[in-house]
Amino acid sequence: MLIRRAILLKRTPAKWGTIATCCFAVITLVCRAWAAGGAETDAALVALDTLDRLIAVREASTTTLRLRTHLLLRCGKREEARELLEVASEGTQVPNDLLVHHLILQTSTTNRQAALSRLRGLAKSEESPTTTYLYFDFVRRAFPRGPRIMPINTGTALQWVPLLRSAVDRAGGSWLVVAKQGAAALELVAAETPITKSLLMSMPRGDELSRDATEKEMAKRTLDNFLAWCKRNNVSDKDPALIRRLQAPLLYHAGLTEDAITLYEELVEKHEATASAFYRLARLYESSDQQTKADATIKAGISRFPEQNSILLVTAAEYAIAKGNTEEAVGLARQCLTGSSEYPAAHLLLAEIEVKRGNHSAALEACADTAAYSYGWDGDYITRINAVLEALVQQAQQKDK
Repeated sequence: MLIRRAILLKRTPAKWGTIATCCFAVITLVCRAWAAGGAETDAALVALDTLDRLIAVREASTTTLRLRTHLLLRCGKREEARELLEVASEGTQVPNDLLVHHLILQTSTTNRQAALSRLRGLAKSEESPTTTYLYFDFVRRAFPRGPRIMPINTGTALQWVPLLRSAVDRAGGSWLVVAKQGAAALELVAAETPITKSLLMSMPRGDELSRDATEKEMAKRTLDNFLAWCKRNNVSDKDPALIRRLQAPLLYHAGLTEDAITLYEELVEKHEATASAFYRLARLYESSDQQTKADATIKAGISRFPEQNSILLVTAAEYAIAKGNTEEAVGLARQCLTGSSEYPAAHLLLAEIEVKRGNHSAALEACADTAAYSYGWDGDYITRINAVLEALVQQAQQKDK
């Protein structure tokens, strides 16, 4: 009953009253996945429409309620999301992935301090990289003059692009911290995304870059600045391995593919590569039509990093699907989620597999998980969720005939 009531709630215009403009801006930015901008908002609106069509032919459920709430947040419909959260909390405990957004929305009310305190406690108590990212991103925007410490652990967080971005944002001008975390994030993100340019702008001397420049131009300029800084500070003599690790992703984003491959191969050979370096080298091989080397590199990375290998497992699963090995892909995706339960790419992969198998509930649940845990990531997560929802609508309509 509560679910149906939540879906059919009458929409009312937001009444901001005397809410401070800064709080309104903060909530808007957090709930609309800042990095992807308007493109993601448009995709979320389309996905909302598709979900409503699915609900029209299939009974609403707690999963559709959860997915709908995240889609509303993604397209900036805060008041509608708040109504769903309020209704859901009347009859059952709000899942933590929704609770964090509920608390962020409550910071615009008279209970702001209480909500902020609960939000801080949730971020500290939950071993959730998504919650940690959303909390620190909210605090950074709400309190720009506040503490600039952003803890990054050596485990899952080093593979979590949103957390790495937050670390770069909160580095307080520390050249080395920005370079390390920025390079790690650049290694994980695809080319030509808003996140890529944002990271390059955050790198040392990034103020000299123009957002109108191409990614390759920005990366080349950043690389020149980086090498000049190393020379001035004798960094190459002190830690040559660090220089190689920071230089490699800049070569990739500068479009210097052969140079990037050579340097990544050197990192692997010298046992200096991180898990993300194995990933980037595999993708470089893949783009150079060297799929056999790409497969071998991913397998070597998984063997070298048996625990911190989420991105490697998902990539191996993608390669398995390309070869028609669906069961192997499912096993690899689930193995990834065993070690990193919120990894969005693994959830999305499972959604796409389950919908092809005709497993409606499993596909829908994986879509909700993907929407819940992909805040701050690059990629077309919402667009691909919509494709799964479209397939579910078609399957439901055919079943009713």
